[in-house]
Parts: sequence; structure tokens; C-alpha cells
Amino acid sequence: MILFSIGLLLVYTAYRLSRVAWHPPDRVIRRGPNRTVYLRRWWVFKNPFVCVYVHQLLQPDVGDALHNHPRASLGFVLSGGYDQVTQTGFQRIRRWHVNLLRLHTFHRIVDVRPNTWTLFVGGPGRRGWGFLTPAGRFVEHDEYNRPPRSGRRGRRGGMRR
Repeated sequence: MILFSIGLLLVYTAYRLSRVAWHPPDRVIRRGPNRTVYLRRWWVFKNPFVCVYVHQLLQPDVGDALHNHPRASLGFVLSGGYDQVTQTGFQRIRRWHVNLLRLHTFHRIVDVRPNTWTLFVGGPGRRGWGFLTPAGRFVEHDEYNRPPRSGRRGRRGGMRR
């Protein structure tokens, strides 16, 4: 029974991965004042305990603030690569590399190589996430990305820091 369940899970995962080639993304994330496409996401597997996504990363992060993620996660670079800045310094993440992001890891993608695709695996649990401004202030993601009321735009097109 266990082998059957594992086999069924593998077949389902292979089917979901194949969707990337012939389905539109499940989510498109846009950033910046021009709302250009930052990332395309296809869900491979998702439940309260684990999530597996395929990401096509198209642009670096906008602005100077580092951000964290709502789950401990790892990104496996399938092609291309990117450079990131963390609280501990600069890192170059290239094809076949694994990028481990703990719950309290803050990072900012500063450069994206052409044709960058990653397999993103998020762990159990979910918590709030947001941005650590250059001044050291933590701002929840919805507040950080909210358009300003005064008409003045911040670096991300959201609130000013």
C-alpha cells in the first residue's frame, strides 16, 4: 500500500510539473511602479504542510529592503541563476545550487540571469512575512506594498520609508 501511494504521488507530481510547458502560470507576480512581471509561479503540490512551486524569475527585487518568506524554504535552481544580498552578505546562486531560506532569513535578489527557473519547496507552517527596511524597521508585506495616500510614491511604488 505504501509503495502504491508513493507511486501515485510521483505520477501526480510528474503530471503537475509537465503543466509548466502547456499551461499558463497559476500566479503572476508584478512589481514596481510599472507593474512589470517579476515572477511566474506554477503550483506543483500544495497543502498545509508543504508547498512545491516552479518559478520563472524574470527580474530582481525592486527597492533596497530585504524580505523574508512565510515558510522555511529552499530554492533549487534548474537553469539560469541569480545574485542575492542577505543580512550576512552577497551570494551568487547558480544552476544546480540550493538556496536555503530559514524563517528569519531576509534577502533581496539583486540580479537575475536570463532563463532563470527554480523549484521552490516551502516547509510546514505559515507566518506573516514582510520587509526589513534599510533603517532596520520590519514592515508587513501588505503595508509595505500599499500605495501611498498622498500621491508620492516610494521606491517600490508603495509606502515611503
